[in-house]
Amino acid sequence: MSDHPQKVTHVRDLLVPAGILLLVSGGGILLDQRLQTGWLSQTMIILAGLLILAGGIIIRNMPGILAGGLLASISAGGFFLLGALEQTWDVRVGGFLFLFGTGWCVVFVICALRLRQQPFWMLLPGSLLVALGACFLFTPLHLLDLILFLGVGFAVPLLIWGISRRLMGLIIPGSLLLGAAIGIYLGWGGFQEGTVLAHTGITLVFFGLGWFLITVISRVVTSQAIWWPLIPGGTFTMVGWGLYIGGNPSNAVSFISNTGSITLIMLGIYLLLLRKGIH
Repeated sequence: MSDHPQKVTHVRDLLVPAGILLLVSGGGILLDQRLQTGWLSQTMIILAGLLILAGGIIIRNMPGILAGGLLASISAGGFFLLGALEQTWDVRVGGFLFLFGTGWCVVFVICALRLRQQPFWMLLPGSLLVALGACFLFTPLHLLDLILFLGVGFAVPLLIWGISRRLMGLIIPGSLLLGAAIGIYLGWGGFQEGTVLAHTGITLVFFGLGWFLITVISRVVTSQAIWWPLIPGGTFTMVGWGLYIGGNPSNAVSFISNTGSITLIMLGIYLLLLRKGIH
């Protein structure tokens, strides 16, 4: 019964920003009908979203913060999408997705700092939208570009969430997805010469490094390292090296040296964590 008055209070607190939204939006639309600017009404919606966001921050209300942040970001993205007509369609779509995803991430940061809450689920749509927007903005939109950006965009929030909550169920898929996305991009993106065997070998090596990453991160979230990922990781790495040597023997030494250096770096990080006793 004690929660009911608190809920009513939160609802009443939202009436003020909701009223501001209606007043600002209605006034902007009415004024735009006279001035015929075409952009004033959209600007008013962005301003209304920022006002709702500010109100949510002041009263420490997550629904208000979420509604205001998303309204402001999606309105800003729509303003860029419809206003930057001199840009190509991929740039306009990329800007919209990037701004909308940034809104999710900003809301997460505000909730963490102001409300002392960490709704990590907000990072999933935020990171994916930012990654997809960056792909539209900065790449020629090949399939491998989408695989890399979306794979990394989904793996990073899983790793952040898993490390913060010490959940190996999120760390494992995040590590594997990160290694697989990078491996597919580097293996088949035309950066290395060689046959299909060489390209497959590169993909398998980086996928194996994703397994190694599980062991390294496990030292951060548990009191003891998890060693079993080294078995599939070592298997994929050795098979990948073998395929690369068979498909591109002239560059085998350089490739093995580079990927072996990454493995040494990961082992060095693990030893530092072991020495510091970080659990």
